[in-house]
Amino acid sequence: MPIPLQVVKCYKYIDSQQKQFIEELRELVKIPNVSSSSEARKYVDSAIKWLQARLVRTGFSVELKNTDNKVLPELLSISQTNIPPVILATLGNDRRKKTLLYYCHLDVFKVQSDKWGADPFVLREEKNGKLYGRGTAKMKGPLLCFLHAVDTYQALEINLPINIKIICGQVSLLKSMNECKSLGLADMLQSLRTGFLTNIDCMLMTDGQWTGITYPCILYACRGVCYFNLSIEGLTEDLNSGEYGGVVQEPLQDLIYIVNHLVDKSGTLVIPGLDKDMVQVTPDEEKIYSQLKLNIQEYKKDSGIRKLSHDTSLSQSLMHAWRYPSFNLHYVNTLPPCDCPVNLKIPKTAQARFSIRYEVENLCDIPNKIWVLVYTSLDFYTIILMQLYAYLKRIVPDQTPKKVCRLICDHLNKVLKLRNSPNRARLRMEDSLRPWIADHRHWSYEAAKNASKQVYKDPANLVREGNAYPALLEFQQIMPKTNILLLPLVSGDANINKDEECITLRCYMEGTKLIANYFYNLSIC
Repeated sequence: MPIPLQVVKCYKYIDSQQKQFIEELRELVKIPNVSSSSEARKYVDSAIKWLQARLVRTGFSVELKNTDNKVLPELLSISQTNIPPVILATLGNDRRKKTLLYYCHLDVFKVQSDKWGADPFVLREEKNGKLYGRGTAKMKGPLLCFLHAVDTYQALEINLPINIKIICGQVSLLKSMNECKSLGLADMLQSLRTGFLTNIDCMLMTDGQWTGITYPCILYACRGVCYFNLSIEGLTEDLNSGEYGGVVQEPLQDLIYIVNHLVDKSGTLVIPGLDKDMVQVTPDEEKIYSQLKLNIQEYKKDSGIRKLSHDTSLSQSLMHAWRYPSFNLHYVNTLPPCDCPVNLKIPKTAQARFSIRYEVENLCDIPNKIWVLVYTSLDFYTIILMQLYAYLKRIVPDQTPKKVCRLICDHLNKVLKLRNSPNRARLRMEDSLRPWIADHRHWSYEAAKNASKQVYKDPANLVREGNAYPALLEFQQIMPKTNILLLPLVSGDANINKDEECITLRCYMEGTKLIANYFYNLSIC
């Protein structure tokens, strides 16, 4: 399919604006709007004002929507009790055109300046073709790609082929890193359901990154995840191992025993029933994996992995990373924490955090928070569900959150029974995110595939991810019939939310062309 003349004109204009595009990214990066920091709150407000003015200059009608402060828990300091407003912007209201909703966030993740080669809030260009600075890859760079694509049509006086709505919120007011929930977003979206969010034909997010550094990707599915804290208690105080070693059942030994019985020697989960409702691999999905333009050696090199757990083929390795249930152990500690070079005491309490990533069929939602206590003694085992916060409909047919937790608790009880320990185990589900999958045959995805092939000269890799995107799940809950496209614009070496975050100049400029082309393809799909 030949590239339309008006899109070719867009490409040429974008190339001519490279210097100006870089300078605007420099201007935006220098705003240190780390919204998880109360000291940086004024910069969060500055960034919002910057984007508001920028959208108005582009022709958008803009509204600042305040969120409900009731959703703020004890996560924020007293000096940061107000959640920044969300930006709502609209460009075009032609009923003959499709309307695209674009969601992004403007704030950035915290930095450790001493681990950067230079000031993280001063954009620096390196000879390796990369632009370094906090927010270059997530999300200031991709956001500017989107805005520059709109600018291009306007500068060339080409009629924008679609209507656009934008929601720009703050994501870093959160409890953990990239897998956590946007405060107040669910309530705000509910309030917009019958107003701003009406007449939306499709939705776009430019989050995520490519798998690898060479070929572009289109993301269509993510696994769900549950986070658990496990603690073993039994002693009233720490004991001297020289006096009591060998005569007490140690909590730390119990913890290690339990963790070792959650997975087999290859790291595969061994919790009975957990994979019962897992979606089976279809011929369509197998075809997608077979068409991936990735090299397993390059994949390991880019990831810094010596040997993959399932080092049989790239497809099998990626299935274990993207779709099969998996277990991750994040830390093991004692209470009080061991903070001296040599500690020979027997700790009274041992703790571990682990997560289970999964994909199940027809999943709508899972509990925000579940507490599960497993009390153990020589002859007594009970499970008490103490609290259940849920805003869900169901997990899968005939499966409740209680059943999901019971699978894990039943398994732990069996393990503890074999252990025959007098210690008490407590398992707490801290948080959870449900899986997500989109119809990659939808016309919005087809538009992205066509645009990507025309820009990069190769078909994009259609990929899944092991991570989840909380904001995406909130939109899916509010707009279940609306297709959501996740279109990463940065390569796999972007160091998102890490030290030395960057976007390649190629991704920055070609990403702008991709969005401009996507606008056109949306209009003809």
